[in-house]
Amino acid sequence: MLHSLDAGLGATASTVRNGFKWADLEEREQIELCVCTRDPETHDVQGTGVVLALWFGYFKDIPARLLKYEHEVRSREYSGLLDSMRKAYGDTFNEVSPVTVIVYRRIK
Repeated sequence: MLHSLDAGLGATASTVRNGFKWADLEEREQIELCVCTRDPETHDVQGTGVVLALWFGYFKDIPARLLKYEHEVRSREYSGLLDSMRKAYGDTFNEVSPVTVIVYRRIK
């Protein structure tokens, strides 16, 4: 992610990713929670999560019940998440872009 990790230890959180790259994750699989930069490119693993659920579809159709878990506070609202996605993926990202939502519990 290109922003702070706002999910506390033990919290249920979600992250939205462009496309289906992460669609092959499985429930109970562990994932690293990495805060990154682009220029220069850095990767700072700040925690670990365990996958609870996945959702796939168009950005505009993400259920509000999943947004409330978004691990970036400003992205818990539709417009904030859209801004964050455009920052991460560029101006070609739009409301009909396919996305994967990963719901996880932060365990470390």
